[in-house]
Amino acid sequence: MTPSANDLIFRALLALVVLAPLPLGANRPAAWSALALIAGILLALWSIRTVIGAGTRPPRLGPLARVALPLLLVLAWGGVQASAPVPLDWRHPLWAEAASALPLPVVGHISLDPARSLDGVMKLLSYGVIFGLACVLGRNRARAHAGVRAVAWAATAYALYGLCVFFAGWERLLWLEKTDYLGDLTATFVNRNAFGAYAGLGLLCCLAVILSHLRRPARGGIRHHAERLVLGGLPYTLGAFVLTTALLLSHSRGALLATACAVLVLILALGVGRVLSWRIAGAALLMIGLGGAALSLTSGQVTLERLLDQTELSGDRGQLLRLGGEMASDASAGGFGIGAFAPAFRLYRDPSLPRPVIYDFAHNIYLEAVIELGLPAALLLGLSLTMVLTSCALGLRRRRRDQIYPALALAAASLLLVHGLVDFSISMPAIAATLALLLGLGFAQSRSTRPAAPADTDEARDSEAAHGVG
Repeated sequence: MTPSANDLIFRALLALVVLAPLPLGANRPAAWSALALIAGILLALWSIRTVIGAGTRPPRLGPLARVALPLLLVLAWGGVQASAPVPLDWRHPLWAEAASALPLPVVGHISLDPARSLDGVMKLLSYGVIFGLACVLGRNRARAHAGVRAVAWAATAYALYGLCVFFAGWERLLWLEKTDYLGDLTATFVNRNAFGAYAGLGLLCCLAVILSHLRRPARGGIRHHAERLVLGGLPYTLGAFVLTTALLLSHSRGALLATACAVLVLILALGVGRVLSWRIAGAALLMIGLGGAALSLTSGQVTLERLLDQTELSGDRGQLLRLGGEMASDASAGGFGIGAFAPAFRLYRDPSLPRPVIYDFAHNIYLEAVIELGLPAALLLGLSLTMVLTSCALGLRRRRRDQIYPALALAAASLLLVHGLVDFSISMPAIAATLALLLGLGFAQSRSTRPAAPADTDEARDSEAAHGVG
């Protein structure tokens, strides 16, 4: 069957997301700018295709608009933070001090670094675009199926690359010499914690495919379950093994614990959604736990030792959180500017952090959101995400099929939200883009797609021909 225009746009979207980790997690200006540009082009192509569609009604955008409104308000506030024409009382006092000390004219802003804030707005907007495209295109079951598989295989490929480099003893990031996290598996990411979180997302996708083959059948017993698992789930079982090994060798304790929590959320969600019977869900949880424990004993000694080491929480990390709390208190009204944590932190750093380390992130995404955006905008951002997750949670019960997608979205979000208590993996553009894709697919599949199928000839043609993840 010839792919439709929407199929081609969705494939390009998947390519954008799965290739994002390649250039150092897309955490470089050229990489995140390219991510935003391509996402914008895909949105424009979809919009043009929708406007000039062959007499078809546009898809229903009401649910997506309700989620988008708080995000748009946050983006607007980020733009205000970076703009010059704001009331004098809103501007940070440091700009007035700079104007009195420098011979050149200085224009004040709310943000301490307007250029960083514009980058922050651009990145957040690109994640919103990826989420939106995944929502409108992911209502097609075949595309949602392809999206989960693509993330699973891409993460496995990056993990395999990381394992090859790790066991070969090459301290390199692609063609670059590695300067940080020597002895840790980071694949194409600079930070071990970022790769650990990305490997966890890939592991969740593999487990979602595997567990979907254990869904309760109309008839058949243990033998039937075993046949389905071997025939459909074996490749993803191997992928899960590779990703778990790579995660353990990253030596990221935060990512390991967050992934364990996310796996529990995934299985509980599948039980609530009736994809798995509670008996099978319990057996699956036991098998995954035993397998993870066995791998931890063989490949995760360093990670286990780091889990038992609590000195970091009372050392630099504890002081960083203390100072972050002071910053959040001072910035609760309007923030220091989206993306401007690093320059703001220089004003608060004290001798309690004597090591020559540059802190670009707060190591707590909740504190960092308040520091950069201010409390009202941070709450709006949280509201947008809460609305998505609430829809996914409701979809577990109101859908009769395809609950695997909202369950996976809930698990992926829980991984990064838990990890965000102690780290900043969600700030990596490649990881945020991957989460946006999975959330979009989960949100799209949390509602019945049947009423929307006639609205798009692409959807009507193949919505009934596809059959979920399994």
